[in-house]
Amino acid sequence: KHFTWRRSRIACVAPLAMSDQDFLSKLSEAEKNAVKACEAFYQEEEGKEWHVTGLQECKKDGEGFKISLMLCAGDQCTMKDFTVEEKDGKLVAALEEDDAPF
Repeated sequence: KHFTWRRSRIACVAPLAMSDQDFLSKLSEAEKNAVKACEAFYQEEEGKEWHVTGLQECKKDGEGFKISLMLCAGDQCTMKDFTVEEKDGKLVAALEEDDAPF
């Protein structure tokens, strides 16, 4: 049973390409658009061609979403948490604020 748990845990964080239909098929249209908004925001914020390669969490939060994504640019990858809200008919993504005091 331990081996099965490890396998399923690894599967949850394994990078998945945005073009992978299994990855996309699990998301609603609103969730897909929110993920794309996060990707575009992070590309602009960092000035690199970051691409979503994995989804850890995507949950509805009031009128918006809280999303945890793995993004990669070349051989560099990072895990980031985002909030996405609709403002003036557009989805606006932002990095989630870290409440840690350090």
